[in-house]
Amino acid sequence: MTNSPDLLNNEFFSTERSQNVAYLHLKGNPLFISSDLSARDSVADYLDHVASDDSVKVIVMVNNPRTGREEYLEFYRDILSTESDRTRFFKMCNVFDFILIRMVATRKFVMAVDSGDVMGEMLNLSLAADYRIVSSDTRFQNAHFELGMIPKGGGAFLLPNLVGLANARRLLLSEKDLTARDAQEIGIVDEVVDEDDLLSHTDRRAKAFAALPSSTLCGTKKLVNFSLGEFKTYLDEENMELQRIFNSASFQNRLQR
Repeated sequence: MTNSPDLLNNEFFSTERSQNVAYLHLKGNPLFISSDLSARDSVADYLDHVASDDSVKVIVMVNNPRTGREEYLEFYRDILSTESDRTRFFKMCNVFDFILIRMVATRKFVMAVDSGDVMGEMLNLSLAADYRIVSSDTRFQNAHFELGMIPKGGGAFLLPNLVGLANARRLLLSEKDLTARDAQEIGIVDEVVDEDDLLSHTDRRAKAFAALPSSTLCGTKKLVNFSLGEFKTYLDEENMELQRIFNSASFQNRLQR
């Protein structure tokens, strides 16, 4: 472990640098991690460092490949074990909002990398990125249907920009898992690669983006994201809806089955 801002390794994530590309590897169940405000502070410090470093042009966020349906259900069952634990749910919303807004607002090009089973929250997090690469074994899972929830992370706001209103509505209301190839076909992910080649391919792609002039890369991102000006307002509304569902008797009953 090192104290260098470029090379961190804590209980929430690890980081590394490859030329002008910064990597952030998430660890564990992201819902448990994001319900810890110290995780927010750790990520904030790192993102602030990267944002102020002119030598960094691309940020790559790599999701933990084992964060699917079971991990989603485990989190919600755990936070209802005691009354005080329920505050972790609202902390989770706070941390997700913070990371999402930083991803959209930063003048760095952000790439998201997923593999294995992926819960809805992590799909939404990747939708806030500027480019998405997944391995061929990736399955996006909609476990929130089992609890009558909606996934945190701005999916209903971001999806229509990518796939159109009709496709977004269909995806948001579908209980079926979404394969990597299906996700690519409808425009949710940009590339699907073999699992063994995922990180090496990502590094090559990231360095190709980093080779572009900073003014072109950042300027294009800023203009493409211009329509996301109301994103923060949407996230506030999303939190209100999540709280309403979370406090409902039907949600409590589903969770205890």
